[in-house]
Amino acid sequence: MQDKIVTSFCKLKSYCEAENFMGWDPFDGLNSRLFRRFPYINKNNYARLAWIQLFKKCPINLRKLVLIEKGYNPKGLGLFLSGYCNLYRINRDEEYLEKIRYFIEKIMSLEVKGWSGSCWGYNFDWQARAFFHPKNTPTVVASVFVGYALLDAYEILKEDRLLNTSRSICEFILKDLNRTYDKNGNYVFSYSPLDKSSIFNASLLGSKLLSRVYSYTKENNLISEARKSVEFCCSHQKEDGSWTYGILPFHQWIDNFHSGYNLECISEYQKYSGDATCQENLEKGLNYYLKTFFTSKGEPKYYHNSLYPIDIHAPAQLITTLVRLNGFEKNIDLINNVAGWAVENMQDKKGFFYYQLRKRFSCRIPYIRWAQGWMFYALSLYLCRIQVKIKKHYNKINIFNIPIDAITMKQTLDLIVRSIACNKQLHHTAINAGKIVKMYKDNELHTSIISSDIINADGQSVVWASRILGNPLPERVAGIDLMENIARLAKEKNYTIFLFGAKEYVVTKVVEIYSRKYSPDIIAGYRNGYFSEEEESKIARQINISKANILFVAMTSPFKEKFLYKYRKLLKNVNFIMGVGGSFDVVAGKVKRAPLWMQKIGMEWFFRLMQEPGRMWKRYTLDNLKFIYLLLKEKLENNIAK
Repeated sequence: MQDKIVTSFCKLKSYCEAENFMGWDPFDGLNSRLFRRFPYINKNNYARLAWIQLFKKCPINLRKLVLIEKGYNPKGLGLFLSGYCNLYRINRDEEYLEKIRYFIEKIMSLEVKGWSGSCWGYNFDWQARAFFHPKNTPTVVASVFVGYALLDAYEILKEDRLLNTSRSICEFILKDLNRTYDKNGNYVFSYSPLDKSSIFNASLLGSKLLSRVYSYTKENNLISEARKSVEFCCSHQKEDGSWTYGILPFHQWIDNFHSGYNLECISEYQKYSGDATCQENLEKGLNYYLKTFFTSKGEPKYYHNSLYPIDIHAPAQLITTLVRLNGFEKNIDLINNVAGWAVENMQDKKGFFYYQLRKRFSCRIPYIRWAQGWMFYALSLYLCRIQVKIKKHYNKINIFNIPIDAITMKQTLDLIVRSIACNKQLHHTAINAGKIVKMYKDNELHTSIISSDIINADGQSVVWASRILGNPLPERVAGIDLMENIARLAKEKNYTIFLFGAKEYVVTKVVEIYSRKYSPDIIAGYRNGYFSEEEESKIARQINISKANILFVAMTSPFKEKFLYKYRKLLKNVNFIMGVGGSFDVVAGKVKRAPLWMQKIGMEWFFRLMQEPGRMWKRYTLDNLKFIYLLLKEKLENNIAK
């Protein structure tokens, strides 16, 4: 299930990046240029509310028809920024750092001016039953999500302006938002400066940011004000652990994700304040939340007493809530069940998530903030929490000064599928005893191999050596078997392959066999392996524009490794690159492969020696002796080191 969820995230990431993180929103109906042309209607509260509800609930996307353009939503950008910060924590990739900086500048450019502190609103007019907010009216919700994201970025970049901006948002919360007090002097923050609503999750979001900023600045007034809001909301918790949406008569429903918000915010307040007086509220609330809002099938209910509409916000908030309450590992089966159900039933094959599933119809509009931003953020948290398991599962073992991946054939294939789903490049190298010996004599070959993303043990002798050295590899991942499995996957998943190398008649024969065995559609192109040095870059460009997902290079070592190392950047459109040596000769029938029993006992080299003794005796006899020498030398050095 974890692999399924990770692949889902990769598809979502590719979709969001292709859309440049712009999109529509369930509540953006009043952005319609057509609606604004009717002044008597667009000034009426009921007409505005009806118009918004039409677009929110309609399963057909009418936005292009009524001239609603895609846009940037500050809260959505905050979710994406936090998501990329999570990705950077897992893998310190420069690409993620660039995205973090991009989102910071985009968010800063959308700040609303003229208030006591930094603040943000939504990129549309919003009519609710309790209030009307013109476009860019600052709200506690949008501002807090931005502030939290800036603090996430601050922890990575250490830029003071990020902390200062988050601190400035606290001024907006404390000075510009209205308050509704109870008899104890506690209060609830309003949603915006323009209303006096009493909505629990919105007020708790304010407390959440005040608490986190306090953890940096140690200003007592921040935590004391946060406490008053938290105590107000906890005092309105029902005996069974639930909360209604708010205090007003028309806010008396109990729903899934706002309940999760409340729990998350109170937990964050406790974390940063050290105040555990609300622990009982948290425990009661979490128990109610988990037992009420999710079915045994993994379906997330919307209301406490109704399944529909099934909203994508709910599975996203489940992950977020359990991460914040340190309940992820304890509830991993529930998380996998719910997230897996969402991936199976609410993710489009293009990568985006649907808004809602209703009893009789579905709303499959790709809302950027509500659906994509939330699932991106939640799944990035999921990846953060399973990263230790992934690293432990897919760890590298250093033998002969080579970081070899301790993974099985299945795990290798899973990584390839993920790489293609994420539109990322993965460079694969398979090593055997002979190649390890060559690496000791050829620094350029050594550099090209250790720069690979995946290094598999192609030879059984390497697996045996790992066991002797006390760092056992799980199994041999033979290059030719991997190539065949990838070709099969190409048919199943509509990947395309470029075949490069060997003699013309051999590579042509492989194309013919794969077209017949799998499908002609998997072949993006092919070329023989005979060329001059001047032709190299031209060939690399030819492969790159072929739109192949996969490249197999059938040349001898060290030529294929050096070619791929030299031209990897020119092959940027290819997701998976693999040197396959003489595998084309085997597929084409030019060379016969050893019987299975010889493969299993690691005697495939002996079979090849018997086939071509004149050409292979030196390679196998001398190289094997040198390999044994290197193995004994490393074993001795390890024993001395101990």
